[in-house]
Amino acid sequence: MTGALSDQPCSGLLDADTRLSAALRSPLKGRPRLARFAAIVAHSGDGLLCYLTMAIIGLRAPLARPALWRTVLATLVAAAIVAAGKMAFRRSRPLGDESARWSSLGKHDAHAFPSGHAARTAAIAAMAWAASPHLGLATTAWCLAVSLSRVMLGAHYLGDVVAGTLVGVVAGLAVSWLA
Repeated sequence: MTGALSDQPCSGLLDADTRLSAALRSPLKGRPRLARFAAIVAHSGDGLLCYLTMAIIGLRAPLARPALWRTVLATLVAAAIVAAGKMAFRRSRPLGDESARWSSLGKHDAHAFPSGHAARTAAIAAMAWAASPHLGLATTAWCLAVSLSRVMLGAHYLGDVVAGTLVGVVAGLAVSWLA
């Protein structure tokens, strides 16, 4: 089942989410190269890698620093909302303990809803749109690829990444509006 969320009135929606997510995982069965590629894409949205990349860009492109600071702020706002959501909903990951291998935090991040990777990459994409439509389009495609890969690998249900993406977009828009 889907953990603590299965007791909610919207269990029909959760069942559909479970079935659709399982269908999205099926293309990886028996295809180790595709699974490895999906893992690389999924981990490209890891927090440490994202923050390290932004730091390198900031060091190499001083004019980009103000936008990068706003992007870091947007990702931190998204992370705070994700952490609160994970504690409130406590939705188990699709593959239980096996899913922990796809988490940057391993066993310390047992909850799936909402997806932190989706929120982080969506916040980055939302901030990128303000800088350039080309950069916005590229980062949006990356966000969608990371999110889909997380579902394909069994780290998340589709609903987790949809919710995480919404959290990231809202965080990005809020920071853009306030900063």
